Amino acid sequence: MKSLYSVFRYLSEDPLRLLTIIGGSGGMAYWVGLIRNRSRVVVWLIEERLSVSGSNARPDIRFEAESFGREPTSLLRPVHLVAYTPKRVKLRFAYHIRENDRSLRAYSPKIFAADTEPDEILPLLWFKKYTFSPTRGMKRRLYIRTAAGDVISCTRYLRELVAFRLWGKVPDQAA
Repeated sequence: MKSLYSVFRYLSEDPLRLLTIIGGSGGMAYWVGLIRNRSRVVVWLIEERLSVSGSNARPDIRFEAESFGREPTSLLRPVHLVAYTPKRVKLRFAYHIRENDRSLRAYSPKIFAADTEPDEILPLLWFKKYTFSPTRGMKRRLYIRTAAGDVISCTRYLRELVAFRLWGKVPDQAA
C-alpha cells in the first residue's frame, strides 16, 4: 500500500510525468503498439507427398501461409525438416519453395509448394518438425508425429519425442 501511495505522490507533484509514462519516448503506448502490430505468420499443412514415382517426380509438401500483421512479409525459400527414423536416428532435409513470389499480404492466405531431393527414407520418418522462416517475425514450426501426418502441438511433440528417443516408445495414436 505504501508503494502505491508513493507512486500517486510522485505523479501528483508534476502531472506532466503521467504524459511521459503513457506516450513519451518509449512510453506504454509505444510498446502496446509494437505488440499489437507485430508480424505473425500461421502455416497449415495441406498435403505431404513423400513417396513418388515417375521420371522427374520429387517429394513435396503443399502448405497454406497467412500473415496476421499490419505489414506485409514473405517466406524465405528454404523450409527445414528435422525428423527421426524408426531406429531413432535424427535426419535433416531442406525443402525449397517453388514459387518465385513468396510474399504474404496481411490477412490474405496463400498456398505454396516446396520440394526436396528424393530419398527412400522420407515416407518412413516419425516426429517431423517443419520450420518456416518469414522475413519479418518469428519462425513457425509444424509438428507431425507419424508418417500418416498427425499434426500435434509443440508440448505434445516434445513430450512424445523424449519418450521415443529414450525408450523407443511410440505413443498410442488413439490418445
